[in-house]
Amino acid sequence: MEKVAVLEELRTHLPVSHDRIVYVGDGSSDIHVMLHVNRLDGLTIAVSENRYITQIARARSERRRLERADSDSGGDSEVDSTAIRALFDHMDSC
Repeated sequence: MEKVAVLEELRTHLPVSHDRIVYVGDGSSDIHVMLHVNRLDGLTIAVSENRYITQIARARSERRRLERADSDSGGDSEVDSTAIRALFDHMDSC
């Protein structure tokens, strides 16, 4: 079964909002599902040196950071995806 189809199957059974999806990818087989998660306004994380996967994940993360800065929502209950990304980037550099 294709990864996007598996993700959508999980979404039908789990009460998770589309913007609360976090997908971690490490290879070229993850590109389609990462793009799909990005379109759903979820968070994608690249755990790979593959530059295309890293660009997909970082571009989405940067856009979300800018959207949050513009909204000035101050949502303390929201998960800070930029902080999570920084943590994973730091761990990756160690």
